[in-house]
Amino acid sequence: MQRMAFFLDTRSLSAVDLRDVDGGNPGIGGTEYMFFLIARYLSLKGRVAMYITRQGLFPDGIEYHVVGSLDEALDRFDENGESIVVLRESEVLPNIKRLGSIQQKILVWAHNYSGHKTLKACVRCPNIVRFICVSREQYENLRDEAIFSKAGYPTYIMYADAFDARVQSWEATEERFMEFLKVRRLV
Repeated sequence: MQRMAFFLDTRSLSAVDLRDVDGGNPGIGGTEYMFFLIARYLSLKGRVAMYITRQGLFPDGIEYHVVGSLDEALDRFDENGESIVVLRESEVLPNIKRLGSIQQKILVWAHNYSGHKTLKACVRCPNIVRFICVSREQYENLRDEAIFSKAGYPTYIMYADAFDARVQSWEATEERFMEFLKVRRLV
């Protein structure tokens, strides 16, 4: 597996206990929860890093790097050997020039509907290789937009029960998840 990193501003999460992400979302945003959930399970397959802005009670198995900002994280991606970076779509516009100058492939996580400026910026930035919608409806609404060629929706990972050993084995989950990533051209 290629080295994957997530960037997340965690300043508002430092008091939230996220060590047991299998137990469900403890009341934080969906994007934040999914970043920790996905990173946790990808870490069972290989090295996964999270660049966070404040340390907290986060899941084991993930390599954490505390940074002051996305700009600082972008500086550290090369030195830490990151290949793929997952960002919130709200990070795109304020950082588009910098995002265009890094070596990593960027996956933009769009948990909500995005404005036209953001969509156009994502199309123009060659490092942004995927625009991840969280539902088929969100994905279908982009059909007439230029971003559609980079868009995909990770339906599989939206159901946390798939990661529950009582439902299916980790090996079966891992196999299906890696197949999903390849089919959706996310890795």
